[in-house]
Amino acid sequence: MITIPKTVPLLKQEIRDYIYSKYNRANLIEGMTTEQLDRFPDREEDPVKTIGMWMSGGADSSLLAYLLCKKIRDENLDIKFQGMSVRRGRPSNPMYAAGVLDFIEETLEVDFINEHIVYYPPKDDEHYMEIEVFMDKDYENFRDRTFQVLYSGITCNPPKDALPLNEERTRDEDAERPTCTYNGLGYYMNPFFVFNKKRLAEIYEEEGLTDTLFPITRSCEGSAGYTVHCGKCWWCLERYWAFGRLV
Repeated sequence: MITIPKTVPLLKQEIRDYIYSKYNRANLIEGMTTEQLDRFPDREEDPVKTIGMWMSGGADSSLLAYLLCKKIRDENLDIKFQGMSVRRGRPSNPMYAAGVLDFIEETLEVDFINEHIVYYPPKDDEHYMEIEVFMDKDYENFRDRTFQVLYSGITCNPPKDALPLNEERTRDEDAERPTCTYNGLGYYMNPFFVFNKKRLAEIYEEEGLTDTLFPITRSCEGSAGYTVHCGKCWWCLERYWAFGRLV
């Protein structure tokens, strides 16, 4: 289920320069298929030295971060883990993500987790949305080789008859969601795209994390403060549907 590439394709410098010059948020996220990548046979393989991950402190990204770090440890991989968060619309995210990273480091007894990076969007630009921070920082970090692979813990939505519809239609079970794409700079990996949060609840149980890691995560997008779940927002409902409890 969880894979970590050993190398990523490294295109010739002039091609990378062209990609950088044409950067926009849409084509960076859209990615490149294997067939498109084959149009550039004259390329090297860049060893993966660091994997990155956006962390919200929620149940999904926290579990994936744990599994990735466990894999690095168990397979003795010479790879660093870089966790990142954004503090703006959801200011509690970095706080919960930091707690999760501390838990992983202490529980797995590892020393390859880099210092947690928190990005602060400019307060004077109300139109600079949080998702734009993700996209722009993805580009910068891939370009600067901060990491060569970027992971996301996004799952698919519950069945449509289980909960009210979520606004994120790209998470629907029947939506096309590739688990790996190459954007000309590195890999996007989305291993949880293929199942919903109920499967994650099973993995929590299998890994013995239901009573340890799960309680220190927070999925709420409501306005109940930083330390509790509102129990009413869609994300709380999804969490309860999957785990049978909020904490």
